[in-house]
Amino acid sequence: MNSLMFGVKAPPEKPIGSSTDSPNKKSPEDLIDEARQVLSKGDVQTALQKLEEAGRIYQERKDEGRYQEMQRTIAVIKGKGK
Repeated sequence: MNSLMFGVKAPPEKPIGSSTDSPNKKSPEDLIDEARQVLSKGDVQTALQKLEEAGRIYQERKDEGRYQEMQRTIAVIKGKGK
């Protein structure tokens, strides 16, 4: 027998699914604000990435209205960005 078998493991530093899982995760509103800022500077790709992330968060929250709004906004930007 191994003495480590009876040892108590330390809990993971960031438990899966906990509120501390991603402490730096931004709110969709913050991402949208950042997207507007970078878009005003002409950085279409970064703006799209931020809006897509905001859309994913809304989708995870099952906020269909806001998710659809993000999809429409992304479509408009992609149309202008080409």
